[in-house]
Amino acid sequence: MNDADKLHQVEEAWIANSDEEAFYFEAVPAPMKLRRSRRFPGALSALRFGSYQDLDDRWVEDPRVVWLSMIVSDRPGYASGLLDALTLPLRRQGLALIGSPTALRPRDWDGTRKTRNDVDLIGWYMRRGFKVVQNSHSTRVLSCDYPLKLVSEFKLA
Repeated sequence: MNDADKLHQVEEAWIANSDEEAFYFEAVPAPMKLRRSRRFPGALSALRFGSYQDLDDRWVEDPRVVWLSMIVSDRPGYASGLLDALTLPLRRQGLALIGSPTALRPRDWDGTRKTRNDVDLIGWYMRRGFKVVQNSHSTRVLSCDYPLKLVSEFKLA
């Protein structure tokens, strides 16, 4: 099975096991279309299959990659479970998960929960085995077994 077939298989499984939902963040007036995991119902994410943004924010087509546009939980701890559940099948298939850590607070955020900033998120991803690639204006987090192949494609300034 080639990379495109593996990616399609993972995408179909994600769609079959999640439901689309409009989700609101404090800093964004319009809702974002995310998918709520059925296995981790307290977490949502937006995934883009087959491409990622390089460090210059240009889209790069790559059948080995899933772009993690957003991951969020509206119940404590669920985002960690969902992230782990996303990375495991991708790693098994030899595929990568790449994202840009962006701290956005849900609109109905529980005031007792800690608010994370981008630096907190980078640490959160690193604790889950993600590699960090940065230049002077962008940060990417990568989960893959072959980061050097992908990182070499990033245009480092």
